[in-house]
Amino acid sequence: MADLTNDDLIALLASAPDRLDAALAANTRPEPAPQPGVTTGEGEWTTSELVGHLCDAARYWGGRMRLVAYEDEPALPVYDQDTFVRLAAYRYVPAATLAREFRLISEANVALLRGLRPEAWQRVGRHEERGRLTLRALVEIEAEHEGDHVRQLADSR
Repeated sequence: MADLTNDDLIALLASAPDRLDAALAANTRPEPAPQPGVTTGEGEWTTSELVGHLCDAARYWGGRMRLVAYEDEPALPVYDQDTFVRLAAYRYVPAATLAREFRLISEANVALLRGLRPEAWQRVGRHEERGRLTLRALVEIEAEHEGDHVRQLADSR
């Protein structure tokens, strides 16, 4: 993604909700009905759990973007994505409902990025596992992450 401009990255994030909606609409695989007392195996998220994970990631990485944009080298802690998905009980929420939530979170992140001065993209935070990351690197990571999961949903028909 190094060859993309900042505006290109913003456009990728801005288009993710529409790409997610299209992937969900094209997904013909029925979502299994949640069964009381039955959990999915580790790494085997339902469609709703995957969309919920996209919400969590957009919220978490968006928060990191805000910290880096406005604070001097903030600490960027890691989070346990599987715990977030399990505690939020996304498997019991319709994927379409979560897609609407993802759109709202994404729009807020895009609005933040569109409002920043160009020099803000070089501000740095310290991620616990990845080390020093610029705001641009955070945006690249999240844009790639969203794209990967949307493709995963589109390919799972």
